[in-house]
Amino acid sequence: MSTATATRGGIADGTKAGAPTRLLRLEGAALLAGSLLAYTTTGRPWWVVPLTLLLPDLSAVGYLGGTDHDQLFTRDGWMRMGDMCEIDAEGFHDGQRRL
Repeated sequence: MSTATATRGGIADGTKAGAPTRLLRLEGAALLAGSLLAYTTTGRPWWVVPLTLLLPDLSAVGYLGGTDHDQLFTRDGWMRMGDMCEIDAEGFHDGQRRL
């Protein structure tokens, strides 16, 4: 028996083939059509649609300009955000009890 037919409706690596793939793509197309149809009722200009889809990607470009990536990210990919505040051993911050 081949690995492609080892599981019903799926391939051994976890991807789906056949009817599940068609249903998932049909569901995605229906959601896209429904959301665009709902957007037509807002009266907003259509150039906003690609802008809202691309805006998160465009804002991430700001992290690339003029930064030292070795200081911004750890070796395993976590972003160093810096300290939000400092709390001493007694739980104080700016002279007020926080904990």
